[in-house]
Amino acid sequence: RCWRRRGATIALCEKLVKFPDLVKGKSVLELGAGVGVVGILAARLGARQVMITDYDEGALAIATLNIDLNGMRSTCEVQKYDWGSDPAPTPALQEGEVTTSEFDLILGSDLLYSSAMA
Repeated sequence: RCWRRRGATIALCEKLVKFPDLVKGKSVLELGAGVGVVGILAARLGARQVMITDYDEGALAIATLNIDLNGMRSTCEVQKYDWGSDPAPTPALQEGEVTTSEFDLILGSDLLYSSAMA
């Protein structure tokens, strides 16, 4: 439904398009990415690397497909992460190739979800 209204995802995408230097050449972490719209846009606008995270496996599968459809596999990575309840980053974020201290920018939009609002 956020696409029927002017949701935070659309507003953030518009802001990034207007000010691409916010992401250009930077390492970006997107929290609660859903299907990866913001993260993929950041990559297309010149982000050096983008970690797209969400807790929902289905959303991450679609995000992975969207990354491939947009030719952003070399820039974007998908990782399961439940930022709202997990007190520590996943091992991949903490000890893997990318650590949380390596991100220049953390993005998030439409982060809260309630099935009652769906």
